[in-house]
Amino acid sequence: MAAEIQLEFLDPGANDDGEGGATFLTGHMVDTVAVPGIGEVQATLINAGNSTIFVDAKTLGLTGSELQPAVNNDAALLARCESIRAHATVAMGLAATAQEATEKRPHTPKPALVAQPLGYTSSSGKAVAPEDMDLCARRSLQARFNRRGS
Repeated sequence: MAAEIQLEFLDPGANDDGEGGATFLTGHMVDTVAVPGIGEVQATLINAGNSTIFVDAKTLGLTGSELQPAVNNDAALLARCESIRAHATVAMGLAATAQEATEKRPHTPKPALVAQPLGYTSSSGKAVAPEDMDLCARRSLQARFNRRGS
């Protein structure tokens, strides 16, 4: 057992300079982001603590139960993910262009894949049942979807 660490986010939508902002930077709970070569992608764009882009795993042809090696070893998948991340970064107003997002903000916003509850085996080998969750999410993917410099 570990010691409890309590966190309190006083202004989770604040930017790097502490200026306030909405948790949903675009004002929408779900946005449609046009991504060249992929099409329109529905995503939830959140700025709370760490800015995060939530995308349905099905959008990328995934189930949501994939572990890190299945994602991080697929260069084509990583390229699609980075394109989505970069264009969503622009939609959030955090970069002027997708190229700028990739070059100057490669670590934020963080990408997250979400799916309906489903059974899977964790990286430690533990079986997890669908009824043990409300939502299946994968955020422990490679910090940068693009593989330059990794």
